[in-house]
Amino acid sequence: MRQTTIKQLLQQARERIDLLDAELIIAFVLKKTREFVIAHGECGVRKFASAQVCKLIRKRERGEPLAYLTGHKDFFGLDFAVNKSVLVPRPETEVLVESVIECLMTEDIGHRTILIDVGTGSGCIPIAITKSLHHHITSSLKIFAIDISKVALRIARLNAKKHGVKIKFLHGSLLTPLLKTCKLARPQTHALIITANLPYLTLKQYRQSASIKREPKNALVAGKTGLGLYEKLLKQIRSPISNIQYPISVFFEIDPSQSKPIVRLIEKYLPKAVVEIKKDLSGRDRVVETIYFA
Repeated sequence: MRQTTIKQLLQQARERIDLLDAELIIAFVLKKTREFVIAHGECGVRKFASAQVCKLIRKRERGEPLAYLTGHKDFFGLDFAVNKSVLVPRPETEVLVESVIECLMTEDIGHRTILIDVGTGSGCIPIAITKSLHHHITSSLKIFAIDISKVALRIARLNAKKHGVKIKFLHGSLLTPLLKTCKLARPQTHALIITANLPYLTLKQYRQSASIKREPKNALVAGKTGLGLYEKLLKQIRSPISNIQYPISVFFEIDPSQSKPIVRLIEKYLPKAVVEIKKDLSGRDRVVETIYFA
């Protein structure tokens, strides 16, 4: 019996899912690159592999994220392991990463700096930041990553090991693990940077978006306004400020509709802070940068 070719699999798949997704699924099953799949359409595919391709195509057709099917997602030019316990890294979050890198590169702020990623998920934010910096900055950077999900932390540790990034992972809610140990008030620290891509969707937004319903709801939805967790985090940030004698920079990812409400919350809890809204590639408000000088 003749084997099905790559070209035939692609022809069958493109009637059901996006061609790019089909190419990536076939490449994943065959353990080849997408370029190989495109260039070798005449290659035969064994029956078992062909069945695997068809199975994954059916799942993708039903709305399963491609990253969950392959177990991988590219973010900021790096490959990250993902599963159903973590949010799939998105291009919009790269704006946050770029903003933090710019902050660290400006005025040589990297010396004796603490970087904390709250709700780290796959660990993509602190890992991407660290991999983009020069050694003289990263050598003076102490990185913490916190998540309430132990399963997510296992994925984050796997990604940190894969990319050779040294991160102290902590289990707990928001900044609680660090506040308990008073690790923020280190005498030799020059600056503190906090990043957070916390759940920020409302339940209504979640229900209206079919594309995200396969991802963990607790990584997407936060209360009636979507800003419940950010308000809790701002309260926590405010509490140790009296003991800190260095600048604090905070970077939040938000939904474009939340720029005004989040600014009001920041003004409430950090009244002396300077706030800047940064836009994503679509021109929509996406990242809130807050600088507080103690």
